[in-house]
Amino acid sequence: FAAGLTDRALQELSVESRLRCLDLSGCRQLTEGAVVEFASKMASAVGPQLQFFQLETCPNLGRAAAEALVACGPLLRCSLNSCRPLPEAATFWKDRVTRAEACRALNVDEP
Repeated sequence: FAAGLTDRALQELSVESRLRCLDLSGCRQLTEGAVVEFASKMASAVGPQLQFFQLETCPNLGRAAAEALVACGPLLRCSLNSCRPLPEAATFWKDRVTRAEACRALNVDEP
């Protein structure tokens, strides 16, 4: 159960991680800065990379987290439903088309 996961634990997950899917929904302690840092590490990772990241109902996450995650090349699917208010297109993407829509909604260049 990940609800009590902290920024430090997320940082540990990013070190040489071979995770493909990660669901951290309901992690009320995660901060936007930690998710932005995690996305940066994912973008430069070597080997198998995270492809699906679910962060629903994480109240500290908003635009900066969405911008970092949508710009992260390896991440194919992401859900930020029920986090801080975001443009509708940026709350969930599941393929290249919806990811491109999220990029446009956030004014972020497509990876």
